[in-house]
Amino acid sequence: METIILDTNRLIDGERGTVTMFSLIEYPPALPECEILFPVDDDFRLALHLSVKLRTIGTPIPAVDILIASMAINRNYPLKTTDKDFFAIQRVDQRLRLLI
Repeated sequence: METIILDTNRLIDGERGTVTMFSLIEYPPALPECEILFPVDDDFRLALHLSVKLRTIGTPIPAVDILIASMAINRNYPLKTTDKDFFAIQRVDQRLRLLI
């Protein structure tokens, strides 16, 4: 079964599963019921690259969303979210797989 990363809005809506530590910082009540992914250096490098691309097209996005997206891209995991900011990230890096 493929790992799916849940964005913060999915946690707030009651879903539990695999999440980034950034989502848990945003919504700590989900902590006991989630598997946590921690960022590595490559995630931060990709996040910086994405941030530059997003600003170039005039679409700055919150840093936490960029970090969550970079972790999903680097692991080739889909990201389940209802946050429209991730569609902007997908425009600059089509490797981001989104599930709604």
